[in-house]
Amino acid sequence: LAQASEIVLVGASAGGLAVVLQADTWAHTIRQASQTFGRVDHPYVVALVDGGFFPDIQVYQKPCNYQQRMIKTWENHNVTSLTFQTCVKFHGTKPWKCMFASNLAKHVKTPMFALVSAYDGWQLEYELCESSLRGINEYGDKVRVDSLGSVLTNPSNGIFLDACRHHTKCWNNIKIDGDSPASAFSKWYFRWTSSIHDGGPKRIWIQNELYGNNRCEYFSYPGSCEIGRIFKKIL
Repeated sequence: LAQASEIVLVGASAGGLAVVLQADTWAHTIRQASQTFGRVDHPYVVALVDGGFFPDIQVYQKPCNYQQRMIKTWENHNVTSLTFQTCVKFHGTKPWKCMFASNLAKHVKTPMFALVSAYDGWQLEYELCESSLRGINEYGDKVRVDSLGSVLTNPSNGIFLDACRHHTKCWNNIKIDGDSPASAFSKWYFRWTSSIHDGGPKRIWIQNELYGNNRCEYFSYPGSCEIGRIFKKIL
């Protein structure tokens, strides 16, 4: 990797959280190693996080005790990384908050592109435990506020935030402003410009709609976003 010119650190779901946790450490290690080859330049390193933004909430109802599980993860494992150390200093007496990407991402220096669903199927089932439309839509609002506020702290970052129920795997089936997650990432990565955004590189794709909206192809969880397995559903 130290001899590469461009590197994309990719993770999905829990693997996405791992990328947020370790991106700066990995990028630093790669750049240090590149010097051993006598390089005067360094590999260009970015992070791609798919479905790794789990909101920092606690619902005291099984199986939705995700926050408590992450606190136990913090207590039982020696979690260390360059970014984690910075985040822990910021949160003081609640270092476990850095186990959530929405709290951690704002401290990541490596350029990052995040793929986020406001109504992530896994999160609705194992974090929210709520079936009412009001509860789900309020949850979606929190996901939008938290992920946008965290990711966009770094002006180099980008985000594709959709309103479909799925958990990762939706590279080509969802469209926002004519772009799929794959093409949005490509445009962000190669710094393509858009006249809509004053000629600067576009970095935000957002589908700000309610749960079960007509315009969004409604994906069922569990499952992927294969066309043959799409379920149309209007609530």
